[in-house]
Amino acid sequence: MKICPKCKNEYRDGITHCADCDCELISIEEESSGKKVLLQAPYPITTQVKEYLEYCKFTSISEEEPDENGIVSLYCSEKEYKQAFKQMNVFIAEEQRKAQEARLASMTEEEIAAMEAQREEMVKQVPPSNIYQNYEEKAEENKSSAISFLIIGILGVVLVALSWFEMLPFSIGGRGNWFSHGVMFIFFILFIVIGIVSAKNVGKYKDLIHKEADSKGELEKFLEEQFSPVLLTQIMAETEEEAYFKRMAYMRKKVVEAFPELANKGSFVESLLDKHYDDIFG
Repeated sequence: MKICPKCKNEYRDGITHCADCDCELISIEEESSGKKVLLQAPYPITTQVKEYLEYCKFTSISEEEPDENGIVSLYCSEKEYKQAFKQMNVFIAEEQRKAQEARLASMTEEEIAAMEAQREEMVKQVPPSNIYQNYEEKAEENKSSAISFLIIGILGVVLVALSWFEMLPFSIGGRGNWFSHGVMFIFFILFIVIGIVSAKNVGKYKDLIHKEADSKGELEKFLEEQFSPVLLTQIMAETEEEAYFKRMAYMRKKVVEAFPELANKGSFVESLLDKHYDDIFG
């Protein structure tokens, strides 16, 4: 039997998410024992991980009997969970590295070339990595630009006017030279226009800050509820790099399905996906 950790509704085996809360279900044994699921994987992976963690002096590691699909759940206490999870991923990454080295040693040049081509194709499928700048940062940047352009523009216009009317002890465009003074005057007017546009953008971005914060909070909550460390660890590959691409692609697909309005906000989504992944795997 499975149980929802949030509303405590019980479900039969085979169902993975709560119909009411959409949270990932856990076993009743896990709920009653106060332990957290560390890994759900086929035998003998869980046994190897269990033996390694016990060798690393973790004392609360336990495992269930395989379910009907041959999947074994590995548990540990809340107290040891964070360190045990990190240590487990170190072990899995090292095992993947060893397996990859053994595989490469037995492959022909053609097979290695085909594998590299497959990897390059996988990398191409990743959306372009643009650094995301939130609206608060944009507002602050435009505020600085507005102040700078307005100050320079106003001082420049005043300086050109004083030079034209020969009120300075020197001339910046040549006395009586209307062309050079006119060009400089237009140049500094453009600075003032840019400053005004930047100032308007500050107000626009400030209006969007709260909306962005709400979207960010909602998406972070979704990521936390839908993509637990246990779930992502189940997505494995022959190398840690391939596992990363597969996990990110899986999360990206689910996010777009749940939030279609974010389909065109790739950098915003990617920034939160990367943060969620780093929080789990370091």
